[in-house]
Amino acid sequence: MAIMQRCCLLPGSHEKTPDSEGSLLDNSTILYGSGMSDGNGHNHHNLPTLIVGGGAGSIKGNRHLVYPREQETPITNLFLDLLEKFDIPLESFGDSTRNLNVLAG
Repeated sequence: MAIMQRCCLLPGSHEKTPDSEGSLLDNSTILYGSGMSDGNGHNHHNLPTLIVGGGAGSIKGNRHLVYPREQETPITNLFLDLLEKFDIPLESFGDSTRNLNVLAG
């Protein structure tokens, strides 16, 4: 089975699995994406990225966020936000420019 097919099955199985006061999906954070948007040019800008799960209430879901292409927002800005949700606050990470602060639940 291809990786994308497995990725699509995972949230469904997590949602059906009881965990604490919700489901395993409610208490998980799954990040799926690629480190390059153009493998030929080794371009790491404008990366399609999927975050699934509620992060034990720390992540607000049911949204589709798009950043303007001109901004070339580094993916590491999103990683800073994720790390903060895991109680690992950092000033910077890789080529980050700021914490996006978009995941708050």
